[in-house]
Amino acid sequence: MRIAEWPRKNKTGVDRREAPGVRRSQGASCGVLWDKQVVRQRLADCQTRIAAGRQLVYHAAGLDAAGHDCVQEVSMVKAYCGELVNSVLYDCVQFHGGMGYMRETPVERMSRDARVQAIGGGASEVMLEEVAKRM
Repeated sequence: MRIAEWPRKNKTGVDRREAPGVRRSQGASCGVLWDKQVVRQRLADCQTRIAAGRQLVYHAAGLDAAGHDCVQEVSMVKAYCGELVNSVLYDCVQFHGGMGYMRETPVERMSRDARVQAIGGGASEVMLEEVAKRM
C-alpha cells in the first residue's frame, strides 16, 4: 500500500505524514517502521534478551542480599549485559539508517555511550574468565 492510499490521520488524529517514525525515501518504500514485520520481530527479540538480563541481575542481587558468594553471577551479569546493550543499540542504529550515525542524534550518542558498558565495567573476556574459574 502506498502512502497516498493510507488514511491521512491515525487513531490519535495525527496526520501520518507528519508523525514521527515515518520514513520517506524516493517514494519507493514509505511507512511507519512498526508496520514492518522484521522490525517488530527484532524488537521482540531485543525485549526477550533484555528480560533475560534483568532476571539475571535480580538473581545475582538476591544471592548478594542473602549473603552468598555471588562473584560468578555478578560476572555473568556484567559480561552478558555489557554485550547486550551493544547488541540492542546496534539494532536501533540499523532501524534509524543513516541518521543512526549522525553526530548529536540520541541514538548515535546512546550507541557511543553503550560501548563503555562493556569496557568500563571490565572487559567481557575478563568477566567470562571469572565465570570459568568458578565452574
